[in-house]
Amino acid sequence: MTRTFRSGAVTVELDGALQDFVDGLIQRTATSSLIAARELAEKVARDARAHWYGDGGVRRVTGQSGDIQVREVVDLQRGEVRVSVGSTDKRVSGGKPVPVFVKRPGRLSVVRQSVTIDQWFAAPKSMRANFKSTRNDPPGTSPPYLFVPNPNASDGKFQLLEWVRKPVKAGIRRAARSLGEGVSRGR
Repeated sequence: MTRTFRSGAVTVELDGALQDFVDGLIQRTATSSLIAARELAEKVARDARAHWYGDGGVRRVTGQSGDIQVREVVDLQRGEVRVSVGSTDKRVSGGKPVPVFVKRPGRLSVVRQSVTIDQWFAAPKSMRANFKSTRNDPPGTSPPYLFVPNPNASDGKFQLLEWVRKPVKAGIRRAARSLGEGVSRGR
């Protein structure tokens, strides 16, 4: 878990021995609502990591967008602690983080399959892929290729929404009463 402290325009991220020391202090003073929020975030992050590249997940593994972590931000000026879950990928496209755009394969998605020349000529033209090698060729395959239905075809939904945002919202709804009681008692 990454711990960030903010005070006005100053932001500090801790790691190593200093983070361990601060974690110990925060653990001793943590309220029940903070503990519940942290547990929910850790569970969602674990499940999201497991499903991101799993069955029905994304096919191309870069290791960037699927690195889901829990981040705790302590805002000293506001006197608040926020627990959030998200991808560690810092890439941005069109003003939004790249992991927002990562989707599962859709129902009609296709993949390229290496075939013999006879199979390539026998297939309809609409199913034929390029005949020469490209830098995106799957390892261990060689041209020619045919487009075949994706064996991992799914619903084409956005990964971050399905594995992070929706479970967090559902978990907060389930825990709302106990979180509210803990906050009202100041715990």
